[in-house]
Amino acid sequence: MRDFTIDASGVTRRRLGVVLFVTLALGIAIVGPAAATAGSNNPDATSYAQANGVSVAEANRRLKLQATAGDLDEQIADAHADTYGGLWLQHSPVFRIVVLATDGNAEIWRGLPASFAADGNVEVRTAPYTLAALEDEQEAIGPDVEAMAASMEINVPDNRIDILPTTASTMRTMSSSVASPMVWVDPQVHVSGPTANSYGGLALSNGCTTGFTVQSGSTVGFVTAGHCEPNSGVTLGGLATTFQSQYLAYGADAQWHSTPNHTDLKVFYDGGSNRPVHSVRSSANQAINSYLCKYGKTTGYKCGYLVSKTYKPSWVPFATATFHHAEPRGGPDMSSEGDSGGPVFINNEAWGIVSGQYGAPWCICDLIYDPSNAVQTYLSVSISTQ
Repeated sequence: MRDFTIDASGVTRRRLGVVLFVTLALGIAIVGPAAATAGSNNPDATSYAQANGVSVAEANRRLKLQATAGDLDEQIADAHADTYGGLWLQHSPVFRIVVLATDGNAEIWRGLPASFAADGNVEVRTAPYTLAALEDEQEAIGPDVEAMAASMEINVPDNRIDILPTTASTMRTMSSSVASPMVWVDPQVHVSGPTANSYGGLALSNGCTTGFTVQSGSTVGFVTAGHCEPNSGVTLGGLATTFQSQYLAYGADAQWHSTPNHTDLKVFYDGGSNRPVHSVRSSANQAINSYLCKYGKTTGYKCGYLVSKTYKPSWVPFATATFHHAEPRGGPDMSSEGDSGGPVFINNEAWGIVSGQYGAPWCICDLIYDPSNAVQTYLSVSISTQ
């Protein structure tokens, strides 16, 4: 693509300032560098500054321009659909709002004084296709792309439609059959699909409940009870998870799955809202008679008191006497089938995961849980905190 900007005499300069264009042509106010700072305590600006190697003040200025650019994009698309190729933000090596216009349509920008070219916030580039034309082409080829189980999107900076194959055969077929100059077929095979969130307190397809978000190295997923079967082919929110490891012996009744199709959150559901996990409390720091709560997909949110830290469950082979036993003391059942794996907690602390239930035949009321330190040690994972 060719780069150009417009001054009073025509297409002569490389960059065009945004201020007059916005205020005169569209009626939008761009905030300049001196007035854009939103405050040094803005966490988003701090994050941007670290990611882009700029000061927090500069990050605030850019984020202000970013917000305005979104409004600018919408209004140009409405007013100049016949010439507008799209808009995008360039973050490095210098920050720019890049506007695309088709060849021979300099009249969009005509009459803007050259003095605003010095502002440098906007760079205008020519492009062969309008955004509207790309959208029409995307819609036209949609059925064929869908039939090939591929994904696609409009690539505004490159002024084209990108087809993203999911198999090698799809990539070869699309590469040979697509004739439109607007379309580019990615030579790499992509994995794509819907996403869902993963965190503690969610129902699993194998009938159990997720405990907490856990991590091992760069791999992230969730933990649940080790006795939950099957452990392969488990789905969460209708999307596949990947079994990592299981430990059902000695001091552990736990397994964990990674979640390549999910967004992992460091929270757990307590029956009413999602609580962030702030810390993990090990068995040694859980005092007898402590008040604690749990959530499971069957009995929901229930609380009780820790009565023992030396329970030896019959359903765990070669079990050690390190499981914890809690009772509701007059309350409803603390645990039932389906609750297995669910989070055990108090406030924002992770205490363990549900292993099973215990009690007399007329009231199997009590909760047995695997303490958090055992889960982490046996599975070689860490419970994620924020």
